[in-house]
Amino acid sequence: MMEEVFPKLYSVYGREPEYIEVVGHQLVGSQADLVQVCLNSPGVSRIHASLRRDPQGNYVLEDLNSTNGTWVNESRLSPRVPYVLNRGDKVSFAGCDYIFR
Repeated sequence: MMEEVFPKLYSVYGREPEYIEVVGHQLVGSQADLVQVCLNSPGVSRIHASLRRDPQGNYVLEDLNSTNGTWVNESRLSPRVPYVLNRGDKVSFAGCDYIFR
């Protein structure tokens, strides 16, 4: 049986983490005890954004009313409005930049 391969957000500038595997429902932020993906950057909110797979199989990013914003392809996401990611999208969590592949 083949193991399922999940898409990843790959770091643009080699920051830690090098990539974020999009599995299940994950919270992204700076406070390790509150999130599944911890980004050690001063601009990232404690609970910054949400990554999940919806029932239709789309990968969805949602800003959780972060202070410095979540950006996709240079456009700031509106808080609490889900965005369906497309391969090649550039995602930025307050300056922590990733490419969705």
